Amino acid sequence: MYSSKTGFVTFTKLLQLLLAFASVIVLVKGVLVLTAAQSVDQERKFKSKEFRDMPLRVHKVKNLQSEKWPNDLEIEIENV
Repeated sequence: MYSSKTGFVTFTKLLQLLLAFASVIVLVKGVLVLTAAQSVDQERKFKSKEFRDMPLRVHKVKNLQSEKWPNDLEIEIENV
């Protein structure tokens, strides 16, 4: 009914599938690391839009070039 050769073939196919999946994961991880390294080199710029009758004005932006800028960002505003 069940031959050992059929079991070996499916095990080989499973092993090939796992190896292909692992190589895809490593490739995607490498691409993500490269794109993250490139984005660090770019300078961040703050764009401010002012509207008529706007009650606040951005006075100063600090730590925009920090590595952990979402945590370190400081924005000073002025009540107009």
